[in-house]
Amino acid sequence: MRMVGTEQRMRVDGDFALGMELTNDSPIGGRERNWLVTVQRPDGMLYYFIGAAPQRDFNIYKRVFDEIIASVRFTQF
Repeated sequence: MRMVGTEQRMRVDGDFALGMELTNDSPIGGRERNWLVTVQRPDGMLYYFIGAAPQRDFNIYKRVFDEIIASVRFTQF
């Protein structure tokens, strides 16, 4: 996998997060692009979310990936 562009600082449910786009060969052929978001919570837990789509369709899927990340809510146990 290779990083495409630069990392984005963002927030997920109020916590600081990093987002980055990656590209690689798809296991089913062609190229794919991945949206990786990592969040380290105050308790030290690290969460990550990956959205994968064919490279040619990534911009369509990216809007959905962003909506998914915006909907994340962490709960306390």
